[in-house]
Amino acid sequence: MIKSSEISVVIQGEICPETKKVIKSVKKFLPDAEIIISTWKGNNINGLLFDKVIFNKDIGAVAFRLNGQKHNLNRQIVSTFNGVKEAKRKYVLKLRSDVALLNKNFLKYFDKFPCRDSKYKIFDKRIIITNVYTRNSSPELKCLFHPSDWVMFGLKNDVYKMWNIPLAPEPETSQWFKTHKKPVYDIFPDFLTRYHAEQYIWTSVLKKNGVNFKFNNYLSYSKKLIKISERSIFNNFIILDYKPKFSFLNLKYPRTIQDNTLIYFYDFILAYKKYSNVCFRIPKTLQFKNDKKILKTVSKIKKHFSRISGPIYFLLKVINETLATIFYIIKLPLDILIESFKILK
Repeated sequence: MIKSSEISVVIQGEICPETKKVIKSVKKFLPDAEIIISTWKGNNINGLLFDKVIFNKDIGAVAFRLNGQKHNLNRQIVSTFNGVKEAKRKYVLKLRSDVALLNKNFLKYFDKFPCRDSKYKIFDKRIIITNVYTRNSSPELKCLFHPSDWVMFGLKNDVYKMWNIPLAPEPETSQWFKTHKKPVYDIFPDFLTRYHAEQYIWTSVLKKNGVNFKFNNYLSYSKKLIKISERSIFNNFIILDYKPKFSFLNLKYPRTIQDNTLIYFYDFILAYKKYSNVCFRIPKTLQFKNDKKILKTVSKIKKHFSRISGPIYFLLKVINETLATIFYIIKLPLDILIESFKILK
């Protein structure tokens, strides 16, 4: 397995209350890793343990929603790229400043999926990412070119290539739909942005590396684009499920995220067999755990059990209280008898 002494950990973004816990988790599971903090001028780093700190000039952000929420796309590009550029080790783990490690299990997946389609190969080796929020191409959301940007692990040169892209032109990008009409129905009617951050990053990487296609905005969707999106993502990343496999926890949003528009590890396995290695044998245990009929049956059991769990709990409580009452009814005369003997003595 890869040694922690071979890894540089880039913790990027604004220093927040969770950052100290993030560093503590890195120290625990990757004790010999180089720790680089890439943040903003004026951020307080007192009490933080690290090997190097980079104070970037905050380039600001532009509102991308009608409610005024701001787009941190360019901030993320600046802080991540400048941090990765300073890394001295063979491998780089990129973390948000609010994302902690739970273990180092993700390392064992790095060399497991070597086969690639050369037409869509961008990196020397695959980069490990999480399924939050790596979107599939389902018509439900129509969200293409959307690999997660929360956490990344790979060769330094590959992670560098991922983030060595131009900044998005602003405010044009974040407020695109202020001056353009949305081409189709959108489940995010208050979004003004031309692209989701993940889409801008990944399409910029692809175009910079010779993959030619037209992707006008985040609602662009066609058979041709689906093909390029799926093949580019499945040939350049390893997608691990949140918590169990990738072993990280977002301290601000700790709940497990379940969403049928995400690409899960099993989806990646199926795509690996389809696009990269038709001879790949999917482990039977993995097939069993992800069998749709079994999952559907388990879901039904959970659903119906949840409906009866309340009455069952109530019944058990009644039985318990009834038995306790009977016990004390029987115990009372015995206590009286024992105490009477004591008095007579």
